[in-house]
Amino acid sequence: MDVSSYTTEPNTTTSPYEHIVFEPSLPPSVKYLAVTLCFLAGLVGSLGNILVVLAIARTKKLRTSVNTFIASLALADLCNCILTLPLIAVSFISLDILISNALLCRLFYFISLTFGPVSVEHLITIAANRYILVNKSPKTYAKLFNKRTIPIMIALLWCSNIVMNMVQSVLSYMEVNVRGKTYCVFEQKTPFNIGRTIFSLVVCFASCFIIVPTLYLLTFRTVHKSQVRVTQKPAFSTQSKPVRSGEIIPVKLDELSGPAQSDSAKQTPGLDSLITVKLDSRNDQPTQGANGDVAGTQMASSSEQPNPEPSMRMESKPRTRLSPSEIRIIKVNVIIFVTNILFLLPLLVVLLVTFGYVSHFQLILALVPIGLNSVINPLVYCGFNRNFRQAFKAILSR
Repeated sequence: MDVSSYTTEPNTTTSPYEHIVFEPSLPPSVKYLAVTLCFLAGLVGSLGNILVVLAIARTKKLRTSVNTFIASLALADLCNCILTLPLIAVSFISLDILISNALLCRLFYFISLTFGPVSVEHLITIAANRYILVNKSPKTYAKLFNKRTIPIMIALLWCSNIVMNMVQSVLSYMEVNVRGKTYCVFEQKTPFNIGRTIFSLVVCFASCFIIVPTLYLLTFRTVHKSQVRVTQKPAFSTQSKPVRSGEIIPVKLDELSGPAQSDSAKQTPGLDSLITVKLDSRNDQPTQGANGDVAGTQMASSSEQPNPEPSMRMESKPRTRLSPSEIRIIKVNVIIFVTNILFLLPLLVVLLVTFGYVSHFQLILALVPIGLNSVINPLVYCGFNRNFRQAFKAILSR
């Protein structure tokens, strides 16, 4: 590692790095308040995010594709609560302790600049997941989000940020001497860091303010059309169109009167697929087998033999209806995205105004909202999702 130093005699010249290591004098009451807030937020956020992970792991109805990303997001928030917030509290007690130790300084910036981007990238992936679920066909959704591809996506999100920040912690930090004391400084004017700063700002602003909002706008447009379509014309109506005996019609899983979910549907988490059911013209209801499974659907005519093959099939066309639970999940995801952007905005503004050439104290102040945001997400799940509330109660009551 290229280590350079800038030595100045006390009270003679001013180091060009002095503003980076400058620590303003805060009143003791402000320091105590900030330290208390960081530790309380870390405690509450840790408990909340642990509950999110346990709820998804133990509750069968929460084991969906989007909740897999939410569990990984909760792990990133948990790391922020137990690692980033305590270090921020230490910096409020004494910034000098944090930046005068080279190892502690590198560790702090590695932690704080890793888990924040991981959270944002998870939110982007969740937005893409909701868009594809709503606007593309079930067949396309199952191809992109399944038990094999989802772990790969999550691993890429984590590994890319960890590797990038490990490289940066080795190549981009140096030790400087300011007024007779050695400090750790992030060298921000190297070509590597200038390029990384520009790339990060462009990608972050494009993703947070253009790509993700566009995906959610298109998703809600489809949701609105779905609600209008349901209001105007019920999907399962025997009056709108005569149905012949043995005719195949598409029906959503949650519209069936019995436990009509086949094993094929369970293999794709979070996918409320359309299935085909043959109707009995005598009562216009799905004819189910003895076990109530759609796989045991029989022909209405007594002269026909039962069909041993599952009647489920993946539609190649976009879906035309959404269940209320899907709509609620999309709304919860939008709320989480908006809160994350609001808490991320101070850091983006600081980086944009200073072009990444920020002091230690400025960066720490901008990281405080990001750390506190890790507390908000579990509260949003609990407040807006009944399944999460029930799972939290079940875990806490044990």
